[in-house]
Amino acid sequence: MTKRLVFLALTVAALVGGLSLSARADGAVVQGQVINGTAGTAPALNGLQVRLYLFSGNTLKETRQALTDAQGAFRFEGVPTGSGWAAIVSVEYAGVEYEGKPLDLTNGTDLGSDVTIYETTTDDQALKVERSHLIVEMGVRQLEVTELVVLNNTGDRTYIGSEEVVPNRRATARVPLPAGASDVSFASEDLAAAMVRTGQGFVDTRPIIPGQQQYVLSYALPCEGSTYNLTKPIAYATTALDVLVDAPGAEVSAPNLERLGVRQAEGRSYQHLSGQSLPRGTDLTIRFTGLGQPSSAQAGRQGSGDVASASESPWWMGLAPLLAALALAPMVVLRLRQPAPEPWPLPQRRTATALQAERDRLLAAITDLDEQYEAGQLEEGAYRKQRQTVKDELINLLLSPQGRESDAKRGEDGRRARGLGDDGARKEVRARGGAPRRRPPAR
Repeated sequence: MTKRLVFLALTVAALVGGLSLSARADGAVVQGQVINGTAGTAPALNGLQVRLYLFSGNTLKETRQALTDAQGAFRFEGVPTGSGWAAIVSVEYAGVEYEGKPLDLTNGTDLGSDVTIYETTTDDQALKVERSHLIVEMGVRQLEVTELVVLNNTGDRTYIGSEEVVPNRRATARVPLPAGASDVSFASEDLAAAMVRTGQGFVDTRPIIPGQQQYVLSYALPCEGSTYNLTKPIAYATTALDVLVDAPGAEVSAPNLERLGVRQAEGRSYQHLSGQSLPRGTDLTIRFTGLGQPSSAQAGRQGSGDVASASESPWWMGLAPLLAALALAPMVVLRLRQPAPEPWPLPQRRTATALQAERDRLLAAITDLDEQYEAGQLEEGAYRKQRQTVKDELINLLLSPQGRESDAKRGEDGRRARGLGDDGARKEVRARGGAPRRRPPAR
């Protein structure tokens, strides 16, 4: 299974949320066509192995296999249907696995899911950064940085790289870091497991399929004095880059960025700088002077006596609402460019009862997955991916503005959720939240 199955599990949870599972009926047909999306090629499409992954709720129940015919068509019969059932079709081609759209098996007896495959390339010229966000806060003797990078493979070939960085794994997308970056954390275990540290930062080891994918990471930059030069290499041509800085009393400048004033987000004031059309192979240098005062978030923690330790929630958790807003770009970027400051868009509010019900559902789903795995009812790969998906959904809920308000009123529930998969260890590279001890070790 591949990283896209994580998305399917999340999609399945959304599809079946609030529904009771109905009795299974085995009468549906799933069929489709394998299509080569690379222009100017006409490879043979017969004999390709097709897998059909069947989910009930957010649990992988069955995997079926078939072969394509001479035209690249495939067909599965006797597919289960009913409330809570979903499926995804997967095809492996040239060493890369591709998936079709998720299928809702609640209704219907004849369902289609075409799968687009691509030829591969070792040339990365088609990789572009559509937008990049750097959020910088002044911590205790360090700058704390969170990055959101939206990478786009604009070509019609899957980029597989050419340099082997670890046995049987090639370097693909590059994620460079400023010199001295430490305490690096990625947004998910799948992403962290795919990244390999290099002298310039990290490289992904997954094939980069045409289309967009996101990298969310955070790191710390030791900063003892009042001045600091943050130099970040630009690995790929970047369409738009925004820098948001919460460092009270500091002056921030960058030769190739435009100052757009001060913006308010989640009760904090951020100096906003922006740049466009940054060429690959150049460096972005941001100069800070007058450093020393902690950010508004740090000051709040110190003022309340809540200074984070290794076992407490990491500093980037307070940025979750801001990151959620940035994920809505380019709408957010457009809002930032308006002359008058505007509040960041917030999700629609839910009642406290609905929040608690959703929290309980996710906690119960994690417990069920643990029990299924320990009983030998779920294979390791499916268990790891499904559990991470549910855990990420739970973290997103808890870190939303409403979730944090609810947490303040329900301290025990908050500690219970933050404890999921967090052994307190601080590692050089880790997924946010870590891994629970009874789970299989990350590979």
